[in-house]
Amino acid sequence: MTVDWLLSASWTLHLITNIRINIADGGVKAAATTSALAQHYGGGKGLQPDQPRLLAGALYYADLVKDEESGLWKIEAFKMTTSWAEGDWGVMSAN
Repeated sequence: MTVDWLLSASWTLHLITNIRINIADGGVKAAATTSALAQHYGGGKGLQPDQPRLLAGALYYADLVKDEESGLWKIEAFKMTTSWAEGDWGVMSAN
């Protein structure tokens, strides 16, 4: 699978809210959680009326580590758990 295929397969909007960050280990590690709402349409069809779509709610979990050299936080691990979904899962594929 290439990125071009992934981008053409669906149009997606993820809305992120309720961001919580817990900094630990002397300020060099952190854990983040967020709530997400994602709306998916088939590629190029998001503005067309009556198109199949998928709406899903999820929780995102990330382990973060602070880069000593740059001082930037980097994602070390990421997990997504879908809490609910409604609509057509077929919009997630190119078929």
